[in-house]
This record gives sequence, C-alpha cells and structure tokens, in this order.
Amino acid sequence: MSEFLETDPSLIGGYRLVFERKVNMDIQLANEEVSIRVGHPIIMEEALTAKILTRGDPNAPTHVKIEFLSDQDYFFFYKHECDSQDFFEMKVDQALKFNFNDYLTQLVKLFNRCIESNEVKCQLQINVDNTADLYFN
Repeated sequence: MSEFLETDPSLIGGYRLVFERKVNMDIQLANEEVSIRVGHPIIMEEALTAKILTRGDPNAPTHVKIEFLSDQDYFFFYKHECDSQDFFEMKVDQALKFNFNDYLTQLVKLFNRCIESNEVKCQLQINVDNTADLYFN
C-alpha cells in the first residue's frame, strides 16, 4: 500500500477502499427561503469523488461507508456510515427490496450506471441542517 493511502483518514477504524470514482451529481440546496430570494432552485452539477469503504470480512462486510468529496471545494465532505441495523431502518423507511448483504453491490452498480449512462442520475440534496440525502433517479 502506498504511503499516501496509509495516511488516508477514510481508512481509520479498519475500513478498506473498495470503490473510488468521479460521479457526476446534481447538488441541490434544499432551502426554500434561499430559492425564493434568488427566484429559482439552487442546483449545480459537479463531478464529485465517490468513495465506498467497507469494514469486516471482505466477502461479508459488517459496515459500509460512503464519502463524497469535491475537487473544487476542499471543505466539501459528506459521509454515510451504515451497519446492518442502520440498513434495516433505512430499508423500512425507503421500502428497499434488497438486504444489507447486497447493499455494497447495489451501491457500486448504481454509481457505475450514473457514470456509464444517462439512464440513472445521482442527486445529492443538501438540507437546511447541513445533512444531505442521496437520490438515484
């Protein structure tokens, strides 16, 4: 492993990098007050670095972490961490049809489809409280 990767803070806690690619995303500010002031929704497109990391057995990870970084804004950083319990809650809330064991595979497939075709679009919605929601449309 290169010296740079050994110092990557994403790897802290025993995580392994399994996916890292630029993904074109629509980044939308979900702040109605700002949108009203400027007269339109605040949306921009940018190729963000999407990283997927796992912890646990490489064939059956116990944790999945997604990170988004921007080359244009070094302070832009969003992450999502998920274990099987977190995934169960997300599955119920979003009526997902797959299980945690398939989560990593589904994420990689969706990001690759966003990169390779116009069939799927990736949107990162920045909420008023500075959290974010990821959508694949």
